[in-house]
Amino acid sequence: MSVLKWTTGLAASLSLVALGAAAPALAQDDKTELVDALQDSYKAAVEAYQDENYETSLSKFKPVAEAGSSNAQYMMGRHYYFGTGVEQDYAKAAQWYEKAAAQGHMDSQFNLGVIYRDGLGTDQAYDEAYSYFKAAGEQGHPNALFNVGMMYDQGMGRDKDLETARDWFEKAANAGSNLAMYNMGVYAYQGLGGMEASVKTARKWFEKSADAGNEDAEAALKIVEES
Repeated sequence: MSVLKWTTGLAASLSLVALGAAAPALAQDDKTELVDALQDSYKAAVEAYQDENYETSLSKFKPVAEAGSSNAQYMMGRHYYFGTGVEQDYAKAAQWYEKAAAQGHMDSQFNLGVIYRDGLGTDQAYDEAYSYFKAAGEQGHPNALFNVGMMYDQGMGRDKDLETARDWFEKAANAGSNLAMYNMGVYAYQGLGGMEASVKTARKWFEKSADAGNEDAEAALKIVEES
């Protein structure tokens, strides 16, 4: 079997998750007594955020966050991380994310993993990054599962262990990560992580990744078909 000439190798670790069209609704992990008292402020904050009126959004999210809403704490973290409506400050972003993460907010856990992995506003700390990625992954966060796999694949704060990396990539792929599907294709093609080298298995994973929108997987499929 010929060796794939990857231009970028494995799919790289993910950065912060995108917010999408709207801020999250008040979740079940928010204190129930907050919902009635601060629902209007939260809704106003969401509307302001969607309208890109970030200073108003920040001011409306803050009292809800201070009252204990994990979703509002998450949004405060996003404001400080991206510098929307306030001066960018990674350390303050981390403080708000930590409040939400302590309540089990998985996107906050994931974003803290990125902050500690990359040393943003703090010392780089792979153990902290791993703990937060793992916590979010255990709740089913596909990007967190993928990043745990990358830490084992790259030996980032973990002993390099391709079999363990493969296990995490497979979990992430089954949870919907097209990057993990791609990496499973690489592992299958090259026979990594205890996998038997198999064009058939590699093709299956690359097809899944391509169907999920990964252009690199489409290029990989062409290489596999030529092997």
